[in-house]
Amino acid sequence: MRQAFRLLKQAGWELKDKVMTNVKTGKPMTFELLIYSPTTERIATPLQKNLKAMGIDMKIRSVDTTQYLKRLRDLDYDMVSYAYSANSYPSPSLTIVWNSAYIDSTYNRAGVKDEAVDYLTEQIAVSQEDPEKLLSLGRALDRVLQWNFYAIPQWHLSAYRVATWDKFARPPVRPKYALGADTWWVDKDKAAKLPEKRR
Repeated sequence: MRQAFRLLKQAGWELKDKVMTNVKTGKPMTFELLIYSPTTERIATPLQKNLKAMGIDMKIRSVDTTQYLKRLRDLDYDMVSYAYSANSYPSPSLTIVWNSAYIDSTYNRAGVKDEAVDYLTEQIAVSQEDPEKLLSLGRALDRVLQWNFYAIPQWHLSAYRVATWDKFARPPVRPKYALGADTWWVDKDKAAKLPEKRR
């Protein structure tokens, strides 16, 4: 919150009578989070509470899926909640999420139109066989995206939740950023020891 207050002050906002107010216009900061699922509302409520403590009014607007998709395609919203899963390396999929060529789709949800972002994502897509160049491009894109504050990290889960059955065996070395479930197999010895109804 302290960092947010500093950034807001730089952008011309200040707290007046516990309301985040634009210094030039005198208008309060208020915006709408567009959602379609009660699950999202449950996750959004803590963010709403934190923003209220900063004098910012975030309204949560729930609509049906048809209206949500229409407004998503038209970029007719202030904010949406979106699960963003990044790869362990800069991949061509970054193009559809951030490139302006996808501005009229539901992929570029931040509505990004930026020449630097376009260039970097396009170069990443064509540089997949050049690890050194890819590393530099990925870091540059990361800096540009963070500098523009297109996304606000809301929450993350740092662990996998998995229910397993003790008849499966797994390789001793697991992939670094995945469960590797497609490499599991049924261990005949373990399965034979299970009660008949669990086989």
